Amino acid sequence: QTKVPTLMVQCACGATTVGEWLPGHAKGRYELAVEKISRAVAKAEAEIDRPIRNKYLIWLQGGSDAVNSTGTDGYKTKFIQLWNALKQDCGLKKCFITRIAKFKDSEYDVKPIIEAQEELALENDDIEMVTRVTGYLQYYDENPEHYTIQHAFQGLEIVGNHDHYTWEGYKLVGDTAGSRVGQYINTGVMPELEPEPWPDNVTSSSQKIIAD
Repeated sequence: QTKVPTLMVQCACGATTVGEWLPGHAKGRYELAVEKISRAVAKAEAEIDRPIRNKYLIWLQGGSDAVNSTGTDGYKTKFIQLWNALKQDCGLKKCFITRIAKFKDSEYDVKPIIEAQEELALENDDIEMVTRVTGYLQYYDENPEHYTIQHAFQGLEIVGNHDHYTWEGYKLVGDTAGSRVGQYINTGVMPELEPEPWPDNVTSSSQKIIAD
């Protein structure tokens, strides 16, 4: 998209709450992520013999915070702590959030986390909502030929509620987010977001973003 060589450092871990990513947490996820980022950047800069100019965070997380009832304010507070630490330790300029989606047939309420992510993008100049495409993914019973979410994971029998992306789903999310980040880097303007996937349950911050 940018026509410029790009280094991507994968630091993800599934089924984590935002609090588990904070510096000093017993699981050490933050420290490992910073180590991976720092070593990868140093290696790349040595090979190209110049500093990397722009460093960004692409974030897709939040389902476990819905399960654990982190809440809107709790999620926002912890995310800002994490983001401020990453900016300082890794020199990141901008955070791009891929908004999470609702669970299907689940007692867990994802709306507070969706609201938190929308409000983080609305209230902070260095945080952008990059896409809501996860809200448009479909299950097998909705689209048998091209379903992008599956209840069972890796063909295992369903135990409880499992909402996992198929490979086609992952590719759609990655292609969408990556293309939009590229457009933003090229132009300095985020392309218009997708319409709210759940128009009967629009978050207040989403309404503000659409109105703006």
